[in-house]
Amino acid sequence: YFYKTDMGCIENVRSICNLCNINAENCRIVYTIDSKDNSIDVHFISDIPVTRDGTQLSLQTAMGNAFCWQNTFIRKFESLRGKKKSDHEKKAADSDGEVALMREHEMTHQQEGSEWHETSGKPFSLGHVLATTMGLADLVPTGLTITEKEATRVISNPGDILGMGVNSVLIDGSKFKGESAFAKLDFFDPRNLSHERHMMIDFEAEGQTNDTLYYRVTLSLPPTSPNSADDDSSWQRQKSMASVLLGYDLTPAEDRQAHFRYVWKEAMSKAKNGDQASMTEEEKMLTDLQNPQTAKNFHIGKRLYLQNRFYEAVGHLTDAYTTWKPDGPTMTAHARSSSTRQHIS
Repeated sequence: YFYKTDMGCIENVRSICNLCNINAENCRIVYTIDSKDNSIDVHFISDIPVTRDGTQLSLQTAMGNAFCWQNTFIRKFESLRGKKKSDHEKKAADSDGEVALMREHEMTHQQEGSEWHETSGKPFSLGHVLATTMGLADLVPTGLTITEKEATRVISNPGDILGMGVNSVLIDGSKFKGESAFAKLDFFDPRNLSHERHMMIDFEAEGQTNDTLYYRVTLSLPPTSPNSADDDSSWQRQKSMASVLLGYDLTPAEDRQAHFRYVWKEAMSKAKNGDQASMTEEEKMLTDLQNPQTAKNFHIGKRLYLQNRFYEAVGHLTDAYTTWKPDGPTMTAHARSSSTRQHIS
């Protein structure tokens, strides 16, 4: 045994083993899979002839071959892994951007509105989702049965049901704990407390980026069975359905603002010390603006824009541009050029 790597590199390991074995004599490079660690172990195998006078020479030759092919394997593997890692990171970044772009575009145009980004500190409750999407602000819940994978749990306390964070069904910490889940909500509508209603709720993971986990909540309320007191036009006989895409942000707004304050402080310090040469383009822009609130809007707006969260970025960038515009003629050429480019973008 002389090397270990992860399962994601199995194609490179197989290719280099074959390459080495074509050129090696009296030895072989092989790999085994460690299912416990989900890793690959690489080994050197050699026949060592044992003779009266030649055993020492055979051992020396085998050891020399072992070190030679070990170095050859590792050098070749490291060169290929660097290329694969680079390609993988590029694909991951491209995929990240595509997921964010598609999801943010959908959220911008969904009927339920675009303000559906939450954080661990400010999650959306089931009560909020029911009131916003289905107009059921005053329902009286009697039970919520949630099925996640093969496990089922029941919540019976009305306050716990309405206050439950909807993200908790699919998300644990900063990752999805499952791809989908299902729930049945039993409740009474204040308009008719004599008849219990049942709503079906479907939760689906819709992809993630480094900053946001996207998931969909679909609510379906079937009509009641017809009776002599109600006709087909009754509100109880109408089908009702809503589907909303939500984004669970892994970076709270407070963190983004803290980052802004740090960048702003660095920019002001460099400007005060005349250290413009080491300033980044963003720091130069912040010093040119010379308005903390405007700079804050620009900084946060730019970060949101680079995350493809265009709808949210527009508000911050518009406020920054509106504040800048009256002072445009008095600004430096760099500030005017930077602000205009950002606004056009």
